[in-house]
Amino acid sequence: MLEGALGIQGGGSKSMTQHGTGGYASSRVGANNMGTGQMNHEEGRMWSVQGYTNDETVHAYPTSGMVDVIVRRCSGNKLQTIVASHGPCHYLLVQGCSKMVVLADTANKSVHLSDCNMVDVIIGGVCPDVVLERCRTVRLTTTSRSPNIRTVDCDQIYLQTSKSNRDPLTVTAEDVMDAPKNLPMTVDKGHVAGSQGQ
Repeated sequence: MLEGALGIQGGGSKSMTQHGTGGYASSRVGANNMGTGQMNHEEGRMWSVQGYTNDETVHAYPTSGMVDVIVRRCSGNKLQTIVASHGPCHYLLVQGCSKMVVLADTANKSVHLSDCNMVDVIIGGVCPDVVLERCRTVRLTTTSRSPNIRTVDCDQIYLQTSKSNRDPLTVTAEDVMDAPKNLPMTVDKGHVAGSQGQ
């Protein structure tokens, strides 16, 4: 199901949302869906996705590895709202989201989740640091080069690593989804120091 939803190619300076009809609507950077509270665009060094519900698939295309991708107040009915960030981003911040999946090809600096519940985060490439604050039932899946994880007031946090023979810098989030996985490791209180080996 996710593979079909992520089949769109493209990028550059557009924001895109898949609608229930199967078609895609695009708008210029800086546009938003007036009156709906939804936003999916890049402005300056920040790509914002917010307010998506109703099991939608939303695509973000940061124009450089120095752009932060921020996902706020998105939720789904059955873990079917998907936000996919294509290409490298500087930071990935996920705030106030529930029942959804976030995919990012690479987060150069860190991934930060706060106030999230029932969220799957799949990170390709190298993900150096992960911070989780006030999160419940979060599963982080990444390459076998595990990140350093720090948790604050969290419960039911799981780390799952994928096995890949490729250079981690070339592994996308979709590659991580398709690769064989190690058994999930529970990350409860405090932190887990990641390993930089394979």
